[in-house]
Parts: sequence; structure tokens; C-alpha cells
Amino acid sequence: MNRNVHYQTRQRELILSYLKRHPLCMTAEQIIKGLADEGNTVSKTTVYRSLEFFCLDGSVMRFTND
Repeated sequence: MNRNVHYQTRQRELILSYLKRHPLCMTAEQIIKGLADEGNTVSKTTVYRSLEFFCLDGSVMRFTND
């Protein structure tokens, strides 16, 4: 088990809060833009890593377009 599973950063909190306020399917780029529109800067890498973290802990679900 990853020992950082419970590690919550301010940026992760911003991303998760944004996702809870906007319960839609969206891309990482859409999340970045939405956060930027609210005055928050988050890198693409941080968003991708946070989404992976949230998928692993069950906070969000991943959908793919195959």
C-alpha cells in the first residue's frame, strides 16, 4: 500500500472541491481552466496525479473514450 494515500495537499483539496461543485465528466484541461477561472493555479501534472489519487481512493471514477 502506498504510504502517501492519506496525504492531502491544498491543491488536491482545491481540485476535489472543484469536482464536487461541478459533478460532470471533464478532462484535466477543463479542470485546470475552471480552477484558473476561479483564481487558482494548478499544474497539469498536479491535476493528473490528483485524479489518479482520487481514483485509487474511490473519490472519483475514470471514464475513457475508446
